[in-house]
Amino acid sequence: MELEQEIPTSLKEVTQERVSKVNGALQSNPFFLLDKGMEIPHELLVQNKENIQDNDSSDSVSRIWVGWNPAIVQVTLVHHTSQVIFVDVSTSSSMSFVDAFVYGDFNSILNPSEKVGGSAILSCHYEAFSICIQQSFLLDLPYSGCFYTWTNCQQDGTIIRSKLDRVVVNMEWISQFQLSKADFLLPGISDHSPSVVSVFTNRVHGPPPFKSFNFLTDEPDFMDLVNNVWNIQINGNPMYVLVIKLKLVKKRIIPWKKLKFRNVYEKMHGAQAQLQACPLYTDLARREREYVAEYVKSRNNILSLNNDNNVTLTEDKDIAKVCIEYYSDLFKCDYNSSNISDSSMGLNFNSCIQQDDIVDLIKDVTREEVVLALNSIGSSKAPGRDGFSNHFFKSCWNIVGNDFVAAIQNFFSKSKLLKEINSTFIIVIAKKKNPSVVYHFRPIS
Repeated sequence: MELEQEIPTSLKEVTQERVSKVNGALQSNPFFLLDKGMEIPHELLVQNKENIQDNDSSDSVSRIWVGWNPAIVQVTLVHHTSQVIFVDVSTSSSMSFVDAFVYGDFNSILNPSEKVGGSAILSCHYEAFSICIQQSFLLDLPYSGCFYTWTNCQQDGTIIRSKLDRVVVNMEWISQFQLSKADFLLPGISDHSPSVVSVFTNRVHGPPPFKSFNFLTDEPDFMDLVNNVWNIQINGNPMYVLVIKLKLVKKRIIPWKKLKFRNVYEKMHGAQAQLQACPLYTDLARREREYVAEYVKSRNNILSLNNDNNVTLTEDKDIAKVCIEYYSDLFKCDYNSSNISDSSMGLNFNSCIQQDDIVDLIKDVTREEVVLALNSIGSSKAPGRDGFSNHFFKSCWNIVGNDFVAAIQNFFSKSKLLKEINSTFIIVIAKKKNPSVVYHFRPIS
């Protein structure tokens, strides 16, 4: 009898907790999505009927609620079926977009890495969904938080985790909201992870580091631009001359590139449209890859990061401070030279440099050696701190070659390296698809 009384009481508490959380969502979020199957009382829908839109119809499987805060956004129903609802969203900051919420028991992933546990994954489990996404020209919005967004909650060794929930956007969204991302939170009133999409409209980044992309050298007027700058007379140490001329070229390339590629998004779409018409045209395929690469690089931003106290940081200066403190502490030198073992003093070397080899090591570096060393470096390798890649020097060798060789030979003869050359950038690269904290990134230089 006591058990029979406890069960209804527990269910009532769960329902009240859900109502409280949904009411909280109404107050704290401008726009959100609910599953009508969560057994939330009808009174809640009545209380907020002006701020909630559903896809209810004669079809009993309809179960999508879209709610919003009318003080922040205005929502208009465009179209709905039993599995999808389209709404037009306008914000107080003059942003406008169309959202589509699709609900269905697809249980589909995009690739095998998005599921652990359960039955074996076969290609038929994800190929159809993957093709659908590709043919619809959709892509995942960058995200952080939970990677697996659903679990069967079993603790007896048969647990299954999958990424069944995702936020996908088209190129129009990316064009309008370049600084946007999704966060998948821990499951709450559902066994699925809720997602929060953030658009950073007021985010102001500093100027990005200069980089001379390889495809720039294919432009017909690029060599003339470099040649005109390089012919300017600069006096001083050969290494100083090279550094100053590269800085002058950089100043000319930046406005030229902005003017030349100000419509990268339109050019990318144009190349894709032409490629669809002529799929075997290799030059169009190359151009599409270049434009897409240029666009993707423009999105390489850390928009938010959680600190040690699990507080989400969204300001550049706060994110930079956390990264600098973490990696400075990680790579700091904490050994005492007095504690270093002197075991190396007893090392014996079987082979030593012969006298003839010593002569070869100290002889002057020739132009041929410099050219051979440069050609041995891949053209796609990361550029130095000045932003110029090996491809730039190879392509412009007839223009910059003499000054480049003179700078190298000067270093070997004077044993001095300017700080403009002897420095580098530290870049952090995400180690996983959903980076949330600083140790989810790997530093490279």
